[in-house]
Amino acid sequence: MTWQMTWRRIIGVGLIGVAVIALLLWIMRARLAAEFARWDAMLSKLQNAQARAEELTQTPAPVSGADLRALSSYREYLGLQRKAALDRRRECESRMEEQRNRLLKARREHRLLEKLRQVRQAEWEAAVNREFETLAAETYLAGWTARPRHDGTD
Repeated sequence: MTWQMTWRRIIGVGLIGVAVIALLLWIMRARLAAEFARWDAMLSKLQNAQARAEELTQTPAPVSGADLRALSSYREYLGLQRKAALDRRRECESRMEEQRNRLLKARREHRLLEKLRQVRQAEWEAAVNREFETLAAETYLAGWTARPRHDGTD
C-alpha cells in the first residue's frame, strides 16, 4: 500500500484523520530530532577521545613505538567511528527532511479539506435558504390567491 493510497483512505475519515496524521508526523519528527542530537553527542565524544589520545603523545616522557602504533590504530578506529556516526547523522537528517515535507503536506491538505468543508457548508446553507425563500414565496402566494377579492362592487 502506497502513501497516496493510505492518505486517500485517511481523507475519507475527514479532518480528524488528517489532524491525527499531522500529529503522528510531528511526533516522528521529534523522535528523529532526538536521534540527531544523540549522533551529535557521539561525534563530540569521539572528538574528545581523539584529543585526549593526542595529549598523551605530548607528554615530556618518552613514548615507545608500541604506544605510537596503538595510538595510530586508535586514531584509525576513531576515524571509522566518526565516519559511521556522520553517515548515520546524514541519514537521520534526510529522514527529518522527509518527515518535514510530509508534515507540511499534511498541513496543506488539512487546510484544503477545512476550506472545502467550509465551501460545502456555505453551498448547503445557500441551498437551504433558497428552499426556505421558495417555500415562503409559495406560502405567501397561496394565501394571497385564497383571499376573496374586494373591489368595491358589492
